[in-house]
Amino acid sequence: MTVYISGKITGDKHFKRKFLKAKVRLVKKGFDVINPCDISCYADFLSYEQFLHIDYALIDCCDGIYMLRDWKDSNGARLEFNYAKCKGKEILYEE
Repeated sequence: MTVYISGKITGDKHFKRKFLKAKVRLVKKGFDVINPCDISCYADFLSYEQFLHIDYALIDCCDGIYMLRDWKDSNGARLEFNYAKCKGKEILYEE
């Protein structure tokens, strides 16, 4: 099963570490994982809206979405959640 990690990025200076830890946990459980932080190298020239478009495409490639604890504090993560839900993706939550 392939999952996309979703959670708060904007305003969290430790977001890369948080997403990486989630990725490691999920891989150990046997998931294939798409971490949106892996494309953050384009942050210098892509807009928020362009990133969201890419995130939706990545969610389309997954079977489910893994919501980090802080996802409700993020407008982007809430949009990703709603998108995944509308697409019928399995929703998993960080414990």
